[in-house]
Parts: sequence; structure tokens; C-alpha cells
Amino acid sequence: MSESTQLESHSDHESPSGGLAPLLVLGIHLVGVGATAALLVMFLLPSAHLEVLWNSAWASEEVGRNVLLSSLLHVVVSAVVWFIVASGAQMGYKAMRQKSPAGRATVRARGSVYVETMAVFPVFLLLTFGLIQLTLINLGGALAHVAAYESARTVWLWEPERAQNQVDSQNAMVTVDDEDVRERARIAAALVMTPVAPGDYGAMETGVSDEFEAIREAMTSRFTATPQLVGVTQQLTQLTSDDASLVMSLDSASMPERAFRKFTVSYLGTEVQEVIVQGDRVGVHFEHYQRMAMPFVHALFGSDGPPNALDQGAYYRWDVEYTMPRQRHAANRVVPGS
Repeated sequence: MSESTQLESHSDHESPSGGLAPLLVLGIHLVGVGATAALLVMFLLPSAHLEVLWNSAWASEEVGRNVLLSSLLHVVVSAVVWFIVASGAQMGYKAMRQKSPAGRATVRARGSVYVETMAVFPVFLLLTFGLIQLTLINLGGALAHVAAYESARTVWLWEPERAQNQVDSQNAMVTVDDEDVRERARIAAALVMTPVAPGDYGAMETGVSDEFEAIREAMTSRFTATPQLVGVTQQLTQLTSDDASLVMSLDSASMPERAFRKFTVSYLGTEVQEVIVQGDRVGVHFEHYQRMAMPFVHALFGSDGPPNALDQGAYYRWDVEYTMPRQRHAANRVVPGS
């Protein structure tokens, strides 16, 4: 083979960036990864969410560390997306430059694998996200029955205390009414359903009770004693978002934030329809709206129509009723837990 033929063959197989300086190629890829990361952020997150995350990162060192780790993960995912796009563009460029039949056949084979992978990958994601969402629904079903028992037991405990002239630990007169019993039953159900509540989604925190705030504060203080973290977490909790993502549905926040936010969303998604007192049996009938947060498949498992306190999205509604024999003991002289 002559020298000119060797040069021609070599030029046919060189990459589109073969003649560029290595630093220029690196710069192109860095710009591509950065542009991909920016486009994904603009597509997935509203500007208000980004502003809250930025302010929260500066307000709390722990939140800032979590935001930094999430940002690094986002850059890695963006690099993978850019690699797929750049690889496809390079294959297309080589296909146009190939002249020999054997070279064109090789490129076509590689292109076929690329196209088949891109065709199968969305189906793979649908199956994966669907299985994860179905698992969360099954967990929610199991927890809903446990929540019904705990909520009914709360009614069993507090129902005899209704409309009784009692005193608290300070000898002050206290009267437990129907709303107190209903609220305690709601909190009991929400506590059980907390593990399947996605804490990274927003909720309009309105009309919460003092009992709920006391329980939430106790949950948060179990993990941290930083007062400012509670305020930052509350700010994030009040943010509304319709986005669906794998990370947000499985919770990416720290444990203090997660406990605070998941319990808040669980509580706002729980409604006690009826406190049952019939003859010698007492119980509760409640509804819980479980957020379907997995991307691509959330609308397949849930439907719209959450309580007004929750942001719009797809929800699976649990409607459960449970009763047990009525307590036969008289009311306490001192209100329990006062």
C-alpha cells in the first residue's frame, strides 16, 4: 500500500475532533456538560425552587452540604446525557465520512446498537419506575391498615374523656371535645403513613393544630437541635412543585428535614371522615392521599383530587375504616398527657 493510500485511509477513520487541540476538545465537552446541566435544571425546577435552595444553602451549613452533594450528582447525570448525545453525533459524522463498504457496515452496526438501546431504554425506565411506584403503593396499603388500627385505638383511648370536667397537671379545668378526639386520631394516622410521604414536595401549611406542631417539633428535635434548620425546612415545605423525579420521590433531604417535611405532607394528606361511636364499639373512618411521585408513571397509578392543602399532582386515595370494642373504664380525673 502506498503512502498516499495509507494517509487517505487514516483520514477516513479519524474522529471529528482528531485535528483539534486536546484543550479545545476538553473545553467543548465541559461547555456541553454545563449547558446540559443548565437545561435540565431549567426543565425540572422552577425558579422559585432554585431561589429557596440557594437561600437555604447559605442559611444552614447542613442544608448547604446536601445541596452541594445533590448538585454534584446532577452534574454526573448531565455528563452521562452529554456523552450519549456526543456519541450519537460522532457516529453520525463517521457514517457520512466512511467510503469503504466494510467501514460503512461497521458504522451501521454500531448505529443499530445505539438506536436499539435508545428505543429500549425508555421502556426499561417505565418498568423500573413502575415497579418502584407499585412497591410504594403496596407499602402504603400495609401502613394504611396499621394507621387505621392506631387511629381507632386513639379514639378508644380518648373517647371516654369527652365532655368531662377534668383538670390538667396544673389543676386547671380542661374539657376534651369531639374535635380534640378527631385531631388526635388524625395525627395518629398521619404518623403511621409518614414513611411513604415524599418529603421533597410542597404543601401549603394551613390550619394545623398545636398538637400537630408539638409532635412535629419532637420528631425534628430527635435528629437536630439547630433552631434555624427548622425554619429553613418549613420554608422548603411550603414550596409547591408539580415535578416528578426519582430522587425527590425517595427523599434526598437530611434526616431532620425529612422527618419535618414528610410528617407535614402526611398530616395534610390525611382526613378523618368520621369518629365512630356505635353501641359498644368505637373506631375511625379516614382517608389518606398518597402522592405518586415517580416520573413517567405517576399518572398511571394516581388521579387528581388531593386536599386543598397539598399541591396538585397524582394521588392514590386510601379509604379505611376500623372499629374495636369500646373502653369500659371511666374517664380519668386528670387529662392524660397534660
